[in-house]
Amino acid sequence: MTFIAKTFYDLKATTLEGDSVDFNVFRGRVVLIENENCSNGEILNSLQHVRPGGGFQPSFTIFEKCDVNGTRTHPVFAYLKDKLPYPDDDSTSLMQDPKFLVWSPINRTDVSWNFEKFLIGPEGEPFKRYSKMFPTIDIEPDIQRLMYSLCFESRVSTVATVTFALPDEGFSRDSGAERREREREGERGGERLPE
Repeated sequence: MTFIAKTFYDLKATTLEGDSVDFNVFRGRVVLIENENCSNGEILNSLQHVRPGGGFQPSFTIFEKCDVNGTRTHPVFAYLKDKLPYPDDDSTSLMQDPKFLVWSPINRTDVSWNFEKFLIGPEGEPFKRYSKMFPTIDIEPDIQRLMYSLCFESRVSTVATVTFALPDEGFSRDSGAERREREREGERGGERLPE
């Protein structure tokens, strides 16, 4: 059985550089956690050399690859799935194609695909979980709502974004282009947005 932390601030994870990060550093911040389908260095290389490119250096923390489901679930995802059992925007489906269910045991609370996202409030309370189909850009109103609560309470308002690379097995090796295309067309009635 995977350990489930009592609070978000009891958690820690390892960055791509191999440094252990105690989640207490996120205290008082709004945190967005998004799982990616890349191997450890792939997401960073993609950001630096492809999109946006030009040697871009992300200002958010990227953590090393970890298991999000099954018997070896990382404590961060065990905690998040315990607190937010399913995405707000898709509470019924787990996986469209059963051949991609390659972990065990399988639970409804499992992360169903790449690009699921978890939003954590400034007090460390998981606020909302979003499915793979929910465009990351559309999370902004929820982030603003949480930041407003910070400002209203006269606290420093900051946002921290962290990304976890996922294991290769059981998930699409989509380069990200398909996901971005879905996000552009997504809930905008199929209308393509400019690059």
